Amino acid sequence: FQVDAKGNLTCNFWSQSSNATQTGIILVSGLTNGKNGQPPGIQILYGVNTGSASGGTCVDTYMSATQVTANGDWGNVCSVQVTLNFVNPLPPPNGAATVQFVRTIAVMNQAGANT
Repeated sequence: FQVDAKGNLTCNFWSQSSNATQTGIILVSGLTNGKNGQPPGIQILYGVNTGSASGGTCVDTYMSATQVTANGDWGNVCSVQVTLNFVNPLPPPNGAATVQFVRTIAVMNQAGANT
């Protein structure tokens, strides 16, 4: 996955039917691309249990992939938080130029799911 120069969230995948890699498939258009002071279009953080969580909470901090790797915490990841930053097509006067869409996804074997 990546955000192209036009602010589109795209992906590349291998197609069995054509026996070739399909590139630049647009999934979402209108994401910011991190230029002109705008936040990057997509951010992925990992919810990690570093051992200081209390009250049955799995996640006590969110880290980038680089931080998780540096700390050797991949086995302690409980969730993935995905943030998409879209260009606001109708920003109000003095309003936000971007709109955020945030979703946190539990990692099943860490979050207690049995299926």
